[in-house]
Amino acid sequence: MKELEREAGQEVSVQEQAEVLVYIGDMAASLAQMAQKVGHQGLSEHLYHAAQKARGPMA
Repeated sequence: MKELEREAGQEVSVQEQAEVLVYIGDMAASLAQMAQKVGHQGLSEHLYHAAQKARGPMA
């Protein structure tokens, strides 16, 4: 987030940070589903946990 703030030249609001983390969580969940479909169970589990962590209490 600090790098994003530097590039934007301003602080990123808590709401925007939360939205970005939910988006990242959604993408990780989608990748987990794809990995599971092609038989990569271990990768799927790692991505699923990453999705849950990124989403935090909003999951």
